[in-house]
Amino acid sequence: QEQLCELNNLAVPETEMIYLLRVSASLLGIVLLAQLSAAQLSCEDADIRLRGGGSPREGRVEICFNNEWGTVCDDGWDARDANVVCGQLGFSQFGAVAVSRAQRFGQGTGEIWLADLACTGSEPKLSECSHSGIGIENCGHLEDAGVVCQEFSNCTDGDVRLRNGSNDMEGRVEICFNGTWGTICDNQWDEADAIVVCEQLGHEQIGAAAVGGARYGSGTGPVWLDAVGCNGTELSITSCLNSDVGPNSCGHSQDAGVDCQRECLDRDIRLVNGPTALEGRVEICFRGEWGTVCDDLWGIRDAEVVCNELGHSTVGAVALSSARYGQGTGPIWLDDVQCFGREARLSDCRHRGIGVENCVHSEDASVMCQPGVSNCTDGEVRLVGGSDAQEGRVEICFRRVWGTICDDSWDDSDALVVCNQLGIDPRGPAAVAGSRFGVGIGPTWLEAVECNGTEPNVTSCQHSDIGTSSCGLFQNAGVHCQTAPPTVRISPEGPFVVQFNQTISLLCSSKSQRVVQFVWLLNGETISVTHRIAEYTTASNLTIPNISELGFGVYTCIVDDGFYDAVNESITVVETDELYFVGGQTTIQANTAIGGRLAL
Repeated sequence: QEQLCELNNLAVPETEMIYLLRVSASLLGIVLLAQLSAAQLSCEDADIRLRGGGSPREGRVEICFNNEWGTVCDDGWDARDANVVCGQLGFSQFGAVAVSRAQRFGQGTGEIWLADLACTGSEPKLSECSHSGIGIENCGHLEDAGVVCQEFSNCTDGDVRLRNGSNDMEGRVEICFNGTWGTICDNQWDEADAIVVCEQLGHEQIGAAAVGGARYGSGTGPVWLDAVGCNGTELSITSCLNSDVGPNSCGHSQDAGVDCQRECLDRDIRLVNGPTALEGRVEICFRGEWGTVCDDLWGIRDAEVVCNELGHSTVGAVALSSARYGQGTGPIWLDDVQCFGREARLSDCRHRGIGVENCVHSEDASVMCQPGVSNCTDGEVRLVGGSDAQEGRVEICFRRVWGTICDDSWDDSDALVVCNQLGIDPRGPAAVAGSRFGVGIGPTWLEAVECNGTEPNVTSCQHSDIGTSSCGLFQNAGVHCQTAPPTVRISPEGPFVVQFNQTISLLCSSKSQRVVQFVWLLNGETISVTHRIAEYTTASNLTIPNISELGFGVYTCIVDDGFYDAVNESITVVETDELYFVGGQTTIQANTAIGGRLAL
């Protein structure tokens, strides 16, 4: 810059002056860009960052060592590890979501610095958690770990709010702890709990209805409370009996909600206490107050009218009695209901008269409806709830209504047929049970499906009669159409040096989306075979009590998923070459021998 200023004192032609200024400016830009790039690339050991997310609160976890950014393997990756990451980055340490298999934020490049993370959740930095060692891993970038963090809020412990309702008097119940909003599990969630929530929010408690099954959508963050047990007189939900605040076994598909609306219009109906919007106890409004319907003479035609009035399909409507979804409160408005099935409203059906009844609330009537009709055709299948188009809950169409398949007898041959029917190239197709991809709605159309793998569609396989299933909500079948090969790892790492007569334990772990078989060999001879249902991570433990000469040698673990080539890893177990005592007296504190026969 000083030299450029001096040019002004020289007799330099104007065109040459402009050229010199352009060259100097370009050189200055290159220097600044280089300095900026160097600043961006440099990092300090144990620094972390998130990449590939849609906001600063989410992304693939990257950590710095040796002035180089790398990723973290998702072996053992869970919410406690994610909480530490979020806390280190300045976000809330509660309610973080652990994301695995690079499904959401893409694959990284470069080194995979950490694997087998096992944080307690209290560490200030991710690098201070237990792990396999810097750069020690057997992963690929397909296994890059990610997180979704929660932001701090100005809420105070015990605050509640409603979200995702059509107005401010209904919605998913969210509660605040540690500056973080979370949800409440619907286990044991009932009207007494709803009354307390509505009262805490300043709404009338009369007519408050409890809603489960994430009726108002699935929340995010932690599920703070489970098994809430209010009696209806408490001033706040935290005053009710409940499980400890913090992690529990519930997922956001079980988020609890409430409907605090007291006022209603005569003849309005609603379903209460069901796990989804399609089912529950039938309640009807008269004189501005919600009440129930007695199950005397309650049948399928009555259920069809209720479902149709609520905008659901009448096909497959189920009439339920004996307070199937819990007993209501208040008046029993209708009794001896007899519909023809063509009525526009339940109140148009024949009944004894408004408020004329001889029932108790243990006789409250309920229904189970099916979703509205679709343009699908009989036997058509689709996948729902997966992270991509190659996996999900299997849904099948009959009578223009989408429904699910029960996981009884569901196996990889059935999954193969579904994937082929969908036109997806099946690479290691795997059957998934237990509503892994969420609970579906609508009827469970098929049960006991048994394919041999060659059928053109799932309806060509053997199965129960359509619509006769007795399966529960959490038995929805699913598939992975494309899976990754299994991995294998033995811990502790070898060589494993032990003493004669010592009991040893070896753990063979595998990541797989398929059913795997573990085979243990000792010096080439089979000594153990175990089967496990693989849910991304599964393991086989081998214990050798009182090891003798025959127990030393090479232990090999073979993992076979029946589709990809089997993988294996070996470890050598050898006897120590140091002197030690065998038998005799031992110390109680350390359980080590202090006398006995010398062994070498």
